[in-house]
Formats: sequence, structure tokens, C-alpha cells
Amino acid sequence: MDVTTRSRTSWPRLRRIAAFLTRLGKRGPKNPNDLGKLQLRLVQAGYRQSEALPIFLGIRVACGLAAFAFCMTPLLVRPSLLIALPAMASAT
Repeated sequence: MDVTTRSRTSWPRLRRIAAFLTRLGKRGPKNPNDLGKLQLRLVQAGYRQSEALPIFLGIRVACGLAAFAFCMTPLLVRPSLLIALPAMASAT
């Protein structure tokens, strides 16, 4: 049993997060031309699991949504769609 399998079986919260990111990555936008290159880069980086690509794509979509949500909240400046959309696009 490798380290990633052991950590997934011992931490239910991590399994739920990974399952959510996998679902998000499978539903997110994908460019078929870049998927092979991205899979190769993930394998070269050491992520050889079959679910590495959907999780990575899910993280990209989640970061884009988080950037959009952050820019649309009145924390620093007045919320603006003109600021939030480019922030979302640059995160994905």
C-alpha cells in the first residue's frame, strides 16, 4: 500500500475533498488538445494515479470560482463584475 492509498483510507475528510474535486474536474471545461500534454506533465511530476488529472482540473476550477467569489465580496473594494471575471479567468 503506497502513501496516497493509506492517507485516503485513513482520512475520510480528505477522501470527500478529493471526490468533490474529481467531480468538479470531470464537469469543468477541458480542451481535448491539452489533456494529453497535461496528463504527461502530471506523470512526469510523479502523479501517476488515474484520478490525478480530474483532481487537478477540479482544483483549477475551484481556484477560479474562489477568485470570482473573492472579487465579488466587499472585503477590499466595491464588488465589480469587471474585476471579478478577469480574476476568475486568470485563475483557471
